[in-house]
This record gives sequence, C-alpha cells and structure tokens, in this order.
Amino acid sequence: MAIGQQLAAGIILLPVAIFFLPRPVPGPNVILSVLGLALLSTLLGYILYFRLITNQSRPLVLHFWCRSVFGALWGLVVSG
Repeated sequence: MAIGQQLAAGIILLPVAIFFLPRPVPGPNVILSVLGLALLSTLLGYILYFRLITNQSRPLVLHFWCRSVFGALWGLVVSG
C-alpha cells in the first residue's frame, strides 16, 4: 500500500513537473543525490512506522494518527 501511494503521487505530479523544469537543469550527480535522499528517508520512515505498528499497542498508534490529523487541522485554522 505504501509503495502504491508513492508511485501514484509521482505519476500524478510527473506531467506538471515536466513543464516546470529548473533552468539550467541540475547535473546527474545532483539529481541522483536528491533521489537517493528522498528514497532513503521515505524508506526509513516507513520501516520505523510499520515496526511501531507491529510492536506497540494500538493506543500508541492511535495517538500518532490523531496528532497528525489535529496538527493538519491547526495548520489550516492558523494559516487561514
């Protein structure tokens, strides 16, 4: 499921990204470095999150979900 979300987001954003390429286009080392950091941090985050779900109790996981939802809501309220 997690990989599906990431792939869908990439596919949806790809047509828009093609029209907004930076000028000049960064070199291959820069592109690979950014992709490596993005993939590594996403992979590490998902590993930690799913390990938390499997090893910890449900109230702790529910706490993290609620905190994310209320954080987003407060962001909407404060920023208008």
